[in-house]
Amino acid sequence: MRRLFSLASPLRRIMAVRSSDVRRSTVRCLGGLPATMIDASERRRRGPLAMYRSMVEEGKLRHDVFQEKVAVELEDLVERLERYEKDMEEYHVKLANWEKRREEERRGILVKEADIKQRSGEASGVNSRRGFIEKIMRRRQ
Repeated sequence: MRRLFSLASPLRRIMAVRSSDVRRSTVRCLGGLPATMIDASERRRRGPLAMYRSMVEEGKLRHDVFQEKVAVELEDLVERLERYEKDMEEYHVKLANWEKRREEERRGILVKEADIKQRSGEASGVNSRRGFIEKIMRRRQ
């Protein structure tokens, strides 16, 4: 059981890596060039699979079915991460709009409640003051 937890901790750290970091490290591993030298459009155009195949053609790597399979999986992962990022951006925009509407509605409700309390307070305030004065007058008698 302890071994399982020791494996889970590094796995969580790996899963927590942002997708841009994953893309950068993928390019670093497969591209042969530092991530800073390859712009974002180049990275999108040349996925891990295309980079692997170009390195095989250039003779930098020998063809390996398993490495190609890993490159295919990495490319799929990068695409899913990009889709996820886009979905999350849309989600956060919708969430911000919802929070704004919710806050406006909450303020409107608070204003209405304060108005109702003020109106009922004016009526009860007059009666309570009158009652207070009557009590003082009775005590003096």
